[in-house]
Amino acid sequence: MNKKKVALTACAAALVGTLAVGGTLAYLTQVTNTVDNVFSSDSNLTGELVEPSWNQETASKYVPGQTIAKDPQLKSTCDFDAYVAMKVVVKDNDGNVISLDDFQKTYATIDDFNTAAWDEIAKNDNYALYMYKTTLDKNTTTAPLFTKVTTNAKMETIYNKTTEVTVAYKQVDQATYEAAQGNKKEVDGKYYVEVSVDSKSYDSTATYYVLKDGSKMEVENLGKLPKFDIVVTGYMVQADNVDVNTAKTELTNLAATK
Repeated sequence: MNKKKVALTACAAALVGTLAVGGTLAYLTQVTNTVDNVFSSDSNLTGELVEPSWNQETASKYVPGQTIAKDPQLKSTCDFDAYVAMKVVVKDNDGNVISLDDFQKTYATIDDFNTAAWDEIAKNDNYALYMYKTTLDKNTTTAPLFTKVTTNAKMETIYNKTTEVTVAYKQVDQATYEAAQGNKKEVDGKYYVEVSVDSKSYDSTATYYVLKDGSKMEVENLGKLPKFDIVVTGYMVQADNVDVNTAKTELTNLAATK
């Protein structure tokens, strides 16, 4: 074999050897440990409604035309800034939700709405919703939404169904008295006829009398002033990483469902 053939054979052998080594290579591998980071939080928004000037005893003894202090405020009791809103719902004597317009015509006017601090963002026949114009800092309190309620001066009484007095007298003229059937009384030159009073026949503009000691007519109040309710609910949405429009939408949705 000449030198040239020997060299080619050696190269071929070397190449075969190289291929043989390549066919037995193994990749270096390793599986690392797993890190499981669990994110949890007990953070929450907390707050409460406060009314520093409210007096329940005063409200329970109101008279027509009276102004009563009522100043709902939302107090933050947490370490987070928040967007806040308050919903106002009003109810009639029977506990039914009515519109603010009907409420003001019949029962009372909610006075001194603080439009400098609160914006009305929703209103329908069931409630009105007001959003605070700035975020509420942690552990602080809003300005009042309003400050007073004034009952209607011409508020009419309604019949008190729980009263034991269902029979009373009404004063009439002499002709009516003489024509009347049933029980009637003449006392001190005045004429009275007996009437039965129930929730349908009660006349809030009439004066009713009862006979005392068989000889004296005294005015008897068969009616009572109506009851009404003003219900205020507060709502909070976090301020961090939330823009005002998103917060407004969320507050509106919360008020519509809760």
